[in-house]
Amino acid sequence: MKKSFIISLILGILAILFLSAFLTGCNFQKTSEKEVISANGTIKYISLEGGFYGIVTEKGEKFLPLNLKEEFKKDGLKVWFKAKPKKVATIQMWGKPIEILEIEKLDESKDLSKIKNVKVATWYQYLTGGRVIGRSDKEAIKILKDLNADLVRGWWR
Repeated sequence: MKKSFIISLILGILAILFLSAFLTGCNFQKTSEKEVISANGTIKYISLEGGFYGIVTEKGEKFLPLNLKEEFKKDGLKVWFKAKPKKVATIQMWGKPIEILEIEKLDESKDLSKIKNVKVATWYQYLTGGRVIGRSDKEAIKILKDLNADLVRGWWR
């Protein structure tokens, strides 16, 4: 009985060692929604280290796309992109390395409400204004229609 117990104990320890070796060798890291970056930005040519293209977002964040297609390698091009961060070392030492998942050119002549990640809102106080502004209801409505806003929120005192 002692011999079978010792064999069972050794097999159990070996199983635990193999399982832990397997788990530490596996990469269970999957891309979650938090790891995916989606933003509007501008393609910039950076003349460091032989030259390369990066993306500067509207918030000023700098990204180094590792798989940017040739058609998007144009300095000043406005784009919308979706990417995931990559943990790699690069010789550029500029921006955060990313792998582009999706990328689209933005046509600046388009209506802002058609561009991804952009919402247009107009806040208007004193819709008719009475004495303060002196506009009629019809004039105020015409002004609001001319703005082509997706959302109009008004309030009165």
